[in-house]
Amino acid sequence: MSNSGDEHTMPHASSSLDVPTLRAGADYAFGWTRLLLTATFFALAAGAGEAAIAGFNILVRHYLTWVSHDVAWMSPLAYLILFLPTAVVLRIGLRIARRPVSPGASAGVFAFLGTFSLLLPYEQLSRWAALALSIGVAVQLAGIARRNAERWHAWMRTGTIALGVLVSVTGLGVRLWRATAEHLALGGLPAAASGAPNVLFIVLDTERASNLSLYGYGRATTPELARRAREGVLFERALSSAPWTLPSHASMMTGRTAGSLGAGWRTPLSRAPETLADAMSARGYRTAAFVANFLYTSYESGLARGFAHFDDYPFSLRLILLHASLVRTSFATHLYEDHSRQGIGSAVRAFNLGVGNVPADVVRPANSVTDAFLQWQAGNEGRPFFAFLNYFDAHGPYRSPQPWASRFGGAHPKKLDHYDNSIAWLDHELGRLLDSLEHRTVLDRTIVVITSDHGEQFGEHRLSGHANSLYLPLLHVPLVIRYPARVPAGRRVGAIVPTRDIAATVLDLAGGRGGVALPGRSLAQYWNDSLAPVVPSPVLAEVAMGINVDSLFPNSRGPMRAIVDDRLHYILNGWGREELYAYREDSLEARNLIATPAMRADVQRLKHSLDSARAPVGAGHP
Repeated sequence: MSNSGDEHTMPHASSSLDVPTLRAGADYAFGWTRLLLTATFFALAAGAGEAAIAGFNILVRHYLTWVSHDVAWMSPLAYLILFLPTAVVLRIGLRIARRPVSPGASAGVFAFLGTFSLLLPYEQLSRWAALALSIGVAVQLAGIARRNAERWHAWMRTGTIALGVLVSVTGLGVRLWRATAEHLALGGLPAAASGAPNVLFIVLDTERASNLSLYGYGRATTPELARRAREGVLFERALSSAPWTLPSHASMMTGRTAGSLGAGWRTPLSRAPETLADAMSARGYRTAAFVANFLYTSYESGLARGFAHFDDYPFSLRLILLHASLVRTSFATHLYEDHSRQGIGSAVRAFNLGVGNVPADVVRPANSVTDAFLQWQAGNEGRPFFAFLNYFDAHGPYRSPQPWASRFGGAHPKKLDHYDNSIAWLDHELGRLLDSLEHRTVLDRTIVVITSDHGEQFGEHRLSGHANSLYLPLLHVPLVIRYPARVPAGRRVGAIVPTRDIAATVLDLAGGRGGVALPGRSLAQYWNDSLAPVVPSPVLAEVAMGINVDSLFPNSRGPMRAIVDDRLHYILNGWGREELYAYREDSLEARNLIATPAMRADVQRLKHSLDSARAPVGAGHP
């Protein structure tokens, strides 16, 4: 064997990993080429393993995995980025120590890292068990490599080529499939109705109505939204169907109740119901979505159905690295967030290999969503469009850039200040978006719907966050509809309305015939003066039982349901506890009227309405 690429193999040592002492002037046992080849093989194998597990969960188990659709190549690339520098450090370190890297040593090190990485996400397996199993695999493969050095090198070469081809073909195949699917979807569109308006459906994720100046809040959080609301209809009491993202979005997109759609903590929207995007496609619309909530509005949530163009995960180095479980550990997260000397020391002292992050945790700021949509819209003339935009900045941890980050609360903002700052930042982006469309003379030809999927709690009923109750801070959301051709300017609607009626409203305002019909009632009835006065229907809201949540959460022991009419709000929680609030007089819902004798007839009426309107709610997973 020549010295041109790999050095001669040295005699075996007694160590199980075969690392003999390097004599002065002796050649290395394992050259750079073979070391890097071994690292590459195990990186590709570990990455392909993670991608295969994700694919199985998505395609077979129909579970949410929170990975990019490019996981097939991102995960192997992430491990290459980790393992190749590790090989360099290993080689340099052993050279300084005057010890060589042998086939057994290299196989053992990278077999251990690859196996341990694949086992890390499984909390059912203790860290010690994962460590022991990984060491066992490493020792066995190290022994094989040590006893059959030349054959092992041939295996590494063949395996690396095979895995490289597999990863490349799969990654390119996914990209090609998405591009082809978009091309075919656009090519198969029927002709749109003459004069059909565009539709822009905007969801400001996690914005509750009570923190918007549009709804009387003391801080000027939404001047742009208020300006546009004066050009259309403002709904003062719009209520969401669910207190968290996926079932709420699914309800708005289908017109169905949240509990009937199969959209849970780990399961996507079921494949049965038609969506608003399906309906608009059937009417000849170009459809596109631009989302920032990758946890519950990405391609795997089921909300992508019917959209020819679906823009979710942005390409970035951090996104790629998060497709390796080693990078998703708490230890790695601490290092990423603070890699100063103090931060590194803190991460080492609090050493934790628990996997808490997912690729869906990458951040897509509001300006990125706005820019992506405006770029798409500029290149898609000739047909009306239906575009869905999801902004995520007002969701915890409430992000906003300067100067909005210090608009409220000054240099030391508190949690509520951060929330209000993020709302103000989103309002700025909303203004930029609509002003750009107005400058392009597109806005007045566009039905604009602006709402939120749910609200947020800041201590009400001693709760924080969302997805854990059915109180009004989580259900009361903004709703503005603007379309000069059919929506009167300056109108305010005080009746309760469900956001699940948005789908029927869009289809009504867009006009045209044929295609998919969706359930629900058009909200246009509230401003159509030619019709008889509208009697609002009670609004149903639901939330599934939480998984591994605080025992103090109202949904910790079972699913919850609520019904809201024009005066009262009735809640039935998971263990049978009932609550009743006269929310118009008691806006904070501080006084539970369930035991009030005068309310008995109302309670029975609301319970009957709940039984009639509700759909079964599971525990959020099969």
